[in-house]
Amino acid sequence: MLIGGNVAVAAVVLAAGLGYLYVKLRLGEINSVNIPGLTAATSGATNILVVGSDTRSNLTDPNARNAFGAGTNATAGQRSDVTMVLHIDPKSKQASVLSIPRDLYVPIAGTNRSDRINSSFGNGPQQLIQTIQTDLGIPVHHFVSMNFDGFQGLVNAVGGIDVNFPDPAKDAFSGLNITKTGCQHLDGAAALSLARSRDYQYLANGSWHFDGEGDLGRIRRQHTFIRILMAKAISAGIRNPITANSLISSAVHDVTIDNKLSTGDILGLAMRFRSLDPNNLVTYTLPTAPAVIGGADVLRLQQPAGTQTVNQFLGKGQPPAPSTPAPPPLAPSSVKVQVLNGSGTAAQASRAATELKSAGFVVTGTGNAAGTHPATSEVLYAPGKQQAAQLLQGRVGGGASIQQDPALHGADVSLVTGTSFSGITPVAAPAPAPAPAATAPAAPAPPVLPPYDPRAC
Repeated sequence: MLIGGNVAVAAVVLAAGLGYLYVKLRLGEINSVNIPGLTAATSGATNILVVGSDTRSNLTDPNARNAFGAGTNATAGQRSDVTMVLHIDPKSKQASVLSIPRDLYVPIAGTNRSDRINSSFGNGPQQLIQTIQTDLGIPVHHFVSMNFDGFQGLVNAVGGIDVNFPDPAKDAFSGLNITKTGCQHLDGAAALSLARSRDYQYLANGSWHFDGEGDLGRIRRQHTFIRILMAKAISAGIRNPITANSLISSAVHDVTIDNKLSTGDILGLAMRFRSLDPNNLVTYTLPTAPAVIGGADVLRLQQPAGTQTVNQFLGKGQPPAPSTPAPPPLAPSSVKVQVLNGSGTAAQASRAATELKSAGFVVTGTGNAAGTHPATSEVLYAPGKQQAAQLLQGRVGGGASIQQDPALHGADVSLVTGTSFSGITPVAAPAPAPAPAATAPAAPAPPVLPPYDPRAC
């Protein structure tokens, strides 16, 4: 989305200010590849698959290579760290973005197995494109990918961005470390650590808390990030040829496109984006439900809501008729919890029990766990109580793993506190019930941000 929007706008500015031949020369520096399996583009709406690759192989900055694990212990190969589809409708002159969670569990095209969708990018874009077209019914006309260096370069080219953090925030895995509240200026490296954060923590009431939403929380923050970066690119003078040239220069060597995406296509894209208000960018996220398959935490696509979301995103006709309403989300008051002190910290089980009761859970008893002191808390669940375990897991400060315990009796779940345990996060107020479906697809309302989420300044 970032290359498809900001760099494309820069291209049309350069075409007007410095000449078409110069723009063609600069855009010609972008690496292009032949990708079989793309759907032939027509004169109608265009769908561009935009991938942020987690490959470390071509990082040039030594600091970046160390920060993102490109040394001897680097993660091999590549996966789609961020996967979005940009939909451009020339009739309505509107653009929208659909985010695909990296942990979405789907049949992988060309194989007899199912896996997380991001694994299908390991051998290149063709299998990911086929998987999206087959499993989600989204035709992919063009492909754009960007690595970590290119992302940081885009942010630095516009002078960094300003993000409002309601609370101090951190993520030990992405490198995010925000020590103050309010508007903070982020350079490219800091912005990347925010955009990649899947283990987001925030400091509230003297304790660190996980947001508990993993990739779905990250997607929500990325949608906010896109609007902030687009607005900054405009305010930084992207329509100035010098600024536009800097923006394109920051990305051309870290971007790959399909060889059917011509200079004319990019300039045409830029013309449609030139007047786009970042606040009017429509964003979608595939509806999913958590699951554990083969011991791995994944996300399952919810139906028929998934098909309805894709149809809305593609601007198709009326959404399919609703099926039997999904059961209401599990309430803490229906979950019986046994609390065991596994860290050895005095009175920790009692304190956790008090906080669990305040959060609405039913505590059946407390005690001390046998054995060694684990670093991370554990949530054990009785057969058939996985949903209850996942609900509790999201409220455990300091993080927690979940595991089935067939021998558990007298409670739905058992919380064994670890040395990283930092308390129980209060259950957020339920979101208001959605309005009845309209007779025709309507753009979704901007998401309501949780109180701890970063936002525009």
